[in-house]
Amino acid sequence: MLNLHRQHVHDILVGAPLIAAFLNLSTKSKAAKAYRFLEGFNREVMVPMGSVLKTRKHNYIKGKSRAAKKYHFGKHQQEIDNLLLEPITDVVFIKNGATPTKSELKRVENESLSTPEFVNKLYPLPEEAIFIKNYLNTQHPNFFTRLIKSKIDTAREMVKFLDLTEHAKKMQISILDSVEKHPMPHYQQSFHGKSVRLYCGSSIAGLTREMRRFFLADCPEGDLKCAQLAIGSVLFDYPKIYEFLSEPQNEGDIWRQIIPSWVEPENFDFVKDHVKEGTYSTQYTMARGAVYHILVDRLKPRFGMYSEMLASQIMESWVFQEMFDCVDKFVARLNNGLEVYDAFGRIYRVSETLNAGALMACVAQSYETKILYPAFKYVDCKSKITKRDEVRIVLFQFDGFNISVRDSRRVEFYKKEISKEVERGIDDCKANLAKKIPIRFEWKESKEKETKNKIKETIIPLLVPCPLCKSA
Repeated sequence: MLNLHRQHVHDILVGAPLIAAFLNLSTKSKAAKAYRFLEGFNREVMVPMGSVLKTRKHNYIKGKSRAAKKYHFGKHQQEIDNLLLEPITDVVFIKNGATPTKSELKRVENESLSTPEFVNKLYPLPEEAIFIKNYLNTQHPNFFTRLIKSKIDTAREMVKFLDLTEHAKKMQISILDSVEKHPMPHYQQSFHGKSVRLYCGSSIAGLTREMRRFFLADCPEGDLKCAQLAIGSVLFDYPKIYEFLSEPQNEGDIWRQIIPSWVEPENFDFVKDHVKEGTYSTQYTMARGAVYHILVDRLKPRFGMYSEMLASQIMESWVFQEMFDCVDKFVARLNNGLEVYDAFGRIYRVSETLNAGALMACVAQSYETKILYPAFKYVDCKSKITKRDEVRIVLFQFDGFNISVRDSRRVEFYKKEISKEVERGIDDCKANLAKKIPIRFEWKESKEKETKNKIKETIIPLLVPCPLCKSA
């Protein structure tokens, strides 16, 4: 029940497949209904501990599973909290606690990876996304196996020093446990297939930025700057934002137009991360009040009593004001029957299974994929020509990726070549939209060096000898 894929920060998902597994029944069996199971679970397990498990309602159409919104396991709560922070030492079948053999593990893994392929997708993947998926899923796993084996122990120590809540630290530990068992990410389309985005579950991609850069410190990272905002400025018509991002001298740094000047430099990146979340939420139709409360909640750990003032000033910026106005107008057009084409020529329209916000997200995400596609073609072609992986994309993260170069002397050469391919992808999108997306592709060398320094600062204190022991 304590799985990683949570819809809300503290929820436990309680879906029919899991209940059926507990009871060793078919998911079609009436006895496997979640509400019946939970009634018995409360009566036989929770009540004797002096507690109760309350759940949110499920929604099949929206893909929302039943989730526990309030729970406490009485005298066993501390024991469970401690267990969640420990490395996984064994894997067992949920239905009976038996330890699987190697062949059974492989069978279960293959079944779980192939199951989504049998679901009727709302929008099956276009050829370009299939190419990217196949490229990523057919890499040799040795790279990840060696990488994880050499760094996993240090990574677990690092989690203790991250600036995260205890719950978030538990999530990072859980992802590390999963990564240790299955080092190589496996990419696939979302279950219902609304978007072209490729997801890789509990992999390195799910770790925090600091943890991810620790593992991939020697793999240059490049991404599209202000990707969703830049794409949205064309698709959803933000004239002032488009003009700002199009000016070369601005270098795409729109965040300084949003974040008040009184925010200290050491807090700027922290605030920027949450402002990005706010712009995405706004672009995909979240109400103003909800965006404000999310910002306050995210900023409070660092700004305390000033978080409400900071959130208000952020939302009063001209960027947010234009977004709210333009998104409202575009949503009205969608609800009046407007049809929208994505980057691959597929038609999207509002329906019972696709609301306006989801539709806008799917269309914008398709342009990310189209822009980055030429880079994948380039590295794949290089491998086929040289018969070896001179350069390869090792981790894909929606709007960017990390590369590994066999010869370190050729890193700068390949970075320039890949940047040219991404620029070609940006130009390809211009044919669809009649104007160029004001987007930039950047490599993050300076942040890689900064991450290595942070790692040293985190790990070195763990190795300082006791001052009373000269021979330590």
